[in-house]
Amino acid sequence: MTDPAYEAICQRIWALYQEVGAEPVQGGGPRNILFPPPRRDGPVAVLLVGISQNQRASVGYVHTYEGLKDLARKFEYVSGGGGPAGLYYDSYYQSLLWFVQRVNKPFGVWWQVERGTHHLLVEFTDAFHIATDGADDLKQFIPPRMLDDPVRRACKEILEMEVVYYEPKVVIGSGRLPSDLLWEICTGNPVGPSPTVAMIPDSRFGCSVHLSGFITSKSMDAYSKARLVRELKEHSPFAG
Repeated sequence: MTDPAYEAICQRIWALYQEVGAEPVQGGGPRNILFPPPRRDGPVAVLLVGISQNQRASVGYVHTYEGLKDLARKFEYVSGGGGPAGLYYDSYYQSLLWFVQRVNKPFGVWWQVERGTHHLLVEFTDAFHIATDGADDLKQFIPPRMLDDPVRRACKEILEMEVVYYEPKVVIGSGRLPSDLLWEICTGNPVGPSPTVAMIPDSRFGCSVHLSGFITSKSMDAYSKARLVRELKEHSPFAG
């Protein structure tokens, strides 16, 4: 059965891809892309928003519209779900999942929730769904601090559609771009060069929104992670 809201999100991402991302990358080969997942059974506890997929990630990327929807439905994020290599990407998603589990261990990805080993669903999406190869590559699509850039504006509109679609209880922005877009979506105000607020405890979407730099083992120091974990425990309904 077709989900009109999910179809609208995928169509917007696909249109953006056709407009700015369909050209081969330098050195040959297609620019990769990953759709966000369809809605699963049960509520989304945490929606974690990253910046963009890695062009060189060991993911079984496909390049057709229907193929992308099928991959998004099957993609397991972390190993252990039974799927072959290409359906998970531990070096990125595992560290993010481990971080969220510091707040409450029952957080898990969809196949863990289906098996009953975890019961709080974590979903992942990106502020820019077209894969890039580092910060300089991303700047080709979205120049920093250009708030009226059409690609940036499209990304913000798509991300708002996703927050409405998933109805999460908690949203976490991992990185400057997703955090900036989430702030603008929730408040209607642009972010200055030096943000002074890193959390929206009761957003207009009915969820708490937490804004951060990259939440990875290498990009975020231990003290910053500890502060964010404490914030999540104090301002989310899932503290363990």
